[in-house]
Amino acid sequence: CLHPLAQEKIEKNSTTVGFEINFSILTSLLQRDTKFEKISKFPTTKLDFNFIIPKNYLFNDINDIANSIETDLNYKVSLLDIYENKDGTKSYTLHYDVNSFVRNLTTQDIDKFHSKVIEKFENNSIKLKI
Repeated sequence: CLHPLAQEKIEKNSTTVGFEINFSILTSLLQRDTKFEKISKFPTTKLDFNFIIPKNYLFNDINDIANSIETDLNYKVSLLDIYENKDGTKSYTLHYDVNSFVRNLTTQDIDKFHSKVIEKFENNSIKLKI
């Protein structure tokens, strides 16, 4: 319902739309739990893997596998690209950022992590695209 003074200013035979915004409800929807992640003072190594994904796998399955690498290193994984192969399979390119909170990574650390990623996917019948 519009205030009578507002109604007087509206031309007759015109279409008018009105709405009400409850800012209390709106601001309560915007409140989120903020998560903070510790940032390492040591350099991050970036690794990309391209896996051939069988037809029966969903992205959630791949994401679960990608985030289940058992290591003492810190890592974050993201999907870079999806390519549909001619045989109906898909190729997913996954990007890993790997570091440590306590030291610089060695070549051995990186090689070991690289092997663990490939092994984890191979254990789920997913092969690295060569």
